[in-house]
Amino acid sequence: MAAPPDGEVAALVGPWLWSFPTTYLVHFVEESFAGVGFDRWVARVSGRPLTRTQFRSLNLLYGAAMVGTVAAVRGRPARAWMVPGLGTVVALNGAGHVVGSVVTRTYSPGAVSGALLWFPLGVWAIQRSRRALNRAELRRGVAAGLAVSAGVVITAAVVSRSH
Repeated sequence: MAAPPDGEVAALVGPWLWSFPTTYLVHFVEESFAGVGFDRWVARVSGRPLTRTQFRSLNLLYGAAMVGTVAAVRGRPARAWMVPGLGTVVALNGAGHVVGSVVTRTYSPGAVSGALLWFPLGVWAIQRSRRALNRAELRRGVAAGLAVSAGVVITAAVVSRSH
């Protein structure tokens, strides 16, 4: 039988983790219905069409993966290294929307929730992870988050090419 997690790890894998999928829903609504919609914005600024169905299907997949990750972490504190991964994914996504808006001088749907919810949530999760995890676990989580973020971009590029 595994030893119970210490106080920092127990707090890290606490109920607050459900704020990730909750804010994902808010972010998805903004991306879907604000401005021209993120799918159309991407097509406009990149020249790569992404249909609304493709966009929603990808988000359903990513949202389910996020819920599954939170459930896995909540059910097994040994997986607490995934928390900085979640933080990295949402912080990069939130920052990416803001940078995209600034660079293109247009509104990237998702920029408001990205700036007000996801970037701060991601940074906070990483900071909180620094107190609870050892350096190797933190690096593992951040590396996983970077890999997932790259995978999201690559998947969207491949899917948009198939249109």
